[in-house]
Amino acid sequence: MLEEIKRLVKILNEEIDLVIVEGKRDKRALEKIGVKVMICTLFSLKEELIPEGSRVLILTDFDREGKKLHARLMRELKGRKINEWLRKEFSRVLGLYGRRTIESINNLLK
Repeated sequence: MLEEIKRLVKILNEEIDLVIVEGKRDKRALEKIGVKVMICTLFSLKEELIPEGSRVLILTDFDREGKKLHARLMRELKGRKINEWLRKEFSRVLGLYGRRTIESINNLLK
């Protein structure tokens, strides 16, 4: 599992400019596993500051609320390059271990 997460983080660091997460704990979890690109929470997101053409990963949770937030952000961030494949890969890997939240990465790495 650790190898899968490391692989995804490597891809993320190479192919993404900005990751959007729901909250501070999600942000800390990603920083802890080695994400080096800018991570923005929904509360600190300033849409107008995200340049057109930015490579964005929307990494909201994979529960009902997170999926609603994801859909809303997809509509609002038109013109940015949203990486859906990487989101699906994070969902797949976390799902293998019964997890649906980004902050749960911390528990899986213990």
